[in-house]
Amino acid sequence: SIGAGGLILLLLLCAVPFLKLLLLTVAFYISAAMLQPISDKRLISLLHTAGESGQLFLQAVITCCTLFFVTVALAAVSTNMRYYAG
Repeated sequence: SIGAGGLILLLLLCAVPFLKLLLLTVAFYISAAMLQPISDKRLISLLHTAGESGQLFLQAVITCCTLFFVTVALAAVSTNMRYYAG
């Protein structure tokens, strides 16, 4: 149960940066869409590219959190083998 609690805590810790990056990426895309009719083409391109960069960074954070989650889960299961063997 300590391993499961650790995984839940890890999931909550990873949710905060994930949500921040998600909101930032969405804000870039929305601002690019709202400024498109009235602003310069270069500024729109900049905001759209910043949104794409945020999306790539979000994918990297999701991958790292998933791999860390799997590592902690494997460590929790492997240290509890006597419980399952018996």
